[in-house]
Amino acid sequence: MSLRKLAAETRGLESLRMWGKVLGTCGDYYVAEGQLTALATPPALPGSPDDDVEPRGQGANRCVYWITSGGFEPWKRLPHARASHVQAARSIKHMLSGELSKDVVSTPWFPGREEQLLRAQIARISSTCTLAPRGWYEVDEEAAVKNTLRVVEGASESFPAPEELATQGGWVHAAPFLLSTGKSGWPDLEALEGKISEEKAAEISAQAENEPEKPLLEGIEADLEELKPEDAETGPAWSIKTYGDEGVYASGDGTKTLRVSALRSMIWPGAITVVKGTRFANLYVGYGMKCGTLVGPEKESGLPLRGTLPLMTAPEDIMEEPADLEEHEEPNPIQDEAESDKGDVDEDPDA
Repeated sequence: MSLRKLAAETRGLESLRMWGKVLGTCGDYYVAEGQLTALATPPALPGSPDDDVEPRGQGANRCVYWITSGGFEPWKRLPHARASHVQAARSIKHMLSGELSKDVVSTPWFPGREEQLLRAQIARISSTCTLAPRGWYEVDEEAAVKNTLRVVEGASESFPAPEELATQGGWVHAAPFLLSTGKSGWPDLEALEGKISEEKAAEISAQAENEPEKPLLEGIEADLEELKPEDAETGPAWSIKTYGDEGVYASGDGTKTLRVSALRSMIWPGAITVVKGTRFANLYVGYGMKCGTLVGPEKESGLPLRGTLPLMTAPEDIMEEPADLEEHEEPNPIQDEAESDKGDVDEDPDA
């Protein structure tokens, strides 16, 4: 289960980290996330089998994932995420079992086994819950692969203050957003000119206009903004708490603090981002299911958030102690009986 062994045995590996743990009914999955050297590939024709899978290094396949059941079990690489699997995963609610080869019994039908469902859920969670402090990353415009991020030069020196990291305004999404198609973007019509019909190109243009791509490094304060109560100052998608000593101490030429800020996702229970000083990390430990009971219902319909499951219920409000009742005398008090004279037969006092 050693990450060092996995890194030594994997060619072309650029980075590797512990992504988290997905819980199952019969077993759990430990998940490792890595980035391999991205390959520039020609665009696939819309509707073709290759179009269902984004190239390595892009969108849902920006990273590669390995899983193990723990102990001395070897790491197994998961397949690339398919857009059709991501779309189908949004329509079902299924508890994972811990067996990759097990059939997924669900309604609607899922076009794959548990291995494909696990990969689709990892793609959805990573897209929503991979965060970074604002100003840490920037889009690499010179990279050959679209939507490639790089660390800003001097990012450690200009790291946001602890007070800023304790607010939603100090954080951004560091992974591509997945559209309703299950992919992060629309086909490049210029590169496909002459390869698809004009009707197909017009259809893609209309879809892209109705659902535009979301830019990278978008702030998290806009998440579920439509569910934000009128009197609330922050969005309902994230909960932020601060732990530890909040004091600021002199350290060399600068200052340091022992404060730890933690961000928890309210729609993917188990997803957390923590930061201390200039170091931050993302981790997920949960059942791989989206939850809608920790955020408010949709304002128009009053129904729970679409595509969620009431897996975790919020505790009921604590009732106040009832008011004490006024004491009254017994309306029919018990009369004391006359003491016995210890004779053979007690005489009736009323006789």
